[in-house]
Amino acid sequence: MNRNALVTFALGTLLILGCESTPVDRESSTAFKIPAGTKLVVNQELIIPAETASILIQDGKVAAGKKVRHYHPHCRLEVRDRKEQPQSVQPDTFVAVKVLDFYEVVLARPLQVAQLGTTDQGIMVAQDASPSFNYITELRLESESQPNVSRLQCMKWNVPPDSDYVTVEEIRAVLGDLMTIELPG
Repeated sequence: MNRNALVTFALGTLLILGCESTPVDRESSTAFKIPAGTKLVVNQELIIPAETASILIQDGKVAAGKKVRHYHPHCRLEVRDRKEQPQSVQPDTFVAVKVLDFYEVVLARPLQVAQLGTTDQGIMVAQDASPSFNYITELRLESESQPNVSRLQCMKWNVPPDSDYVTVEEIRAVLGDLMTIELPG
């Protein structure tokens, strides 16, 4: 009877220890989900160009749309209204009232490869090219003083199986000194 109790205790202990999960690193893990209540601090004035409702940020700088490296992390700060004149986002603290992770198909065209060293110097087209996906983490923002600022989307394109969302560490690198992200707790 003592032996059975000892075996039961040992198996129960192993079962409990086997189910124990390791904590997720809040900064570098793609498994960490940014919680509602996270704060986004805009550290300097940002200008949304006329006839647009957003700016793109990469490597700590506002980036021109065609200069963004989509397969590298980047963020888009958006306002609700598109206006004929530039709009200013002043230094402020915004609260993420909702945070979403989602993806969208962004590229599904055949891959073209130059063919060298053969008698046929044409272009070969691969018909079974895989699509790319844009993995997006969206913070829905609120501020009493600047209600027109609506969201920050941080994203990167990827081709499966490399299907990861941006990490907090990557978002911090993207935002640089322009903005600061503050996790609750």
